[in-house]
Amino acid sequence: MDKIEITIIVPVYNAETYIKACIDSLLCQTFKNIEILLIDDGSTDSTPRICSQYAKDNANIRLCSQSNGGPAKARNTGLKTAKGNWILFVDADDQVDQQICERLYNISIKYQADMVFCNMIDRSPEKANKIMPFKENIRIFEGDSLDALEACCISKETETGSSLINLTGPVCKLIRKEVVRDLAFPESLNLGEDTCFILQLFQNLSKAVYDNEFLYFRNIRETSLSHGLGEDTAERMAGYTNWVKSYYQQRPDMQEALELLEMKNVIKITDQYFWLMNIEKKAGIKQVKQYLRSTSFKTTFHEIQKSSLAFGGKIKLYLIQLKLYQLLYLLYKIKDVRNKRRATQ
Repeated sequence: MDKIEITIIVPVYNAETYIKACIDSLLCQTFKNIEILLIDDGSTDSTPRICSQYAKDNANIRLCSQSNGGPAKARNTGLKTAKGNWILFVDADDQVDQQICERLYNISIKYQADMVFCNMIDRSPEKANKIMPFKENIRIFEGDSLDALEACCISKETETGSSLINLTGPVCKLIRKEVVRDLAFPESLNLGEDTCFILQLFQNLSKAVYDNEFLYFRNIRETSLSHGLGEDTAERMAGYTNWVKSYYQQRPDMQEALELLEMKNVIKITDQYFWLMNIEKKAGIKQVKQYLRSTSFKTTFHEIQKSSLAFGGKIKLYLIQLKLYQLLYLLYKIKDVRNKRRATQ
């Protein structure tokens, strides 16, 4: 095999139903100087056998097996083992366009960028949703604009309010290995560790480039909607938020983004308790009250009006501030009914 330019890192855990589609999309790459690194994180189904067969049949596939430690540990293993000059993360239940490596690599060389990220398409049984945070075909970030992009990454939305999920996670981007050599995903966190890695990455970037092509396909499954939810969700969310706040405590230019992050996390937690978990009214309100009384997660609301939150988000925060939990619950029930109607149409 020729010199390896790109290492594609795929953390894998109990993925027997979809890992073949993922690997097949990687084997179809038009850019050939790649290695595919499958990190089996202690799978208990037939995933290890499937991956082993692929590695046996393809010289550019390597399989690394480890005891179960979570996606952060699996990705860190991949970073330590990678032989390529560039890193591309892909999740085991997703697929990529056959030109993702070639296109992002060529852009990185043309603009001498440390990172290039592209658009993604979220695919669920009901619909496909295109994630396109910027309108330009190519957008270059360096200097002040790179700092602005970092702030967007903290708050997880662009200045226009668009989703920035294709930046805040490890997928959808080609990263120069030199800038991640001393970085690692925080293994102590089990929520938001992927975003924490990207925020650390910003400290090593000189230039990032956005490409508006849709080259990554993320599959949203039924289990994804409730993944990670539970009684400790608020505690884990607080752990992530506290990590970010501690990391940026000497960066006053990022405080507005941090405040917006806290506001959005309050909304996200109440969303999960009231809507995604679909629990009873009394139990849901109890969980929300316990969360808002938590000493480990405090949020200030004095900047709600000035924030870039959507109108609906501001309404929810005002209801929380006024402790109008019954009305808040009613809003989520209305939202739940509307979503169910759309799913049947």
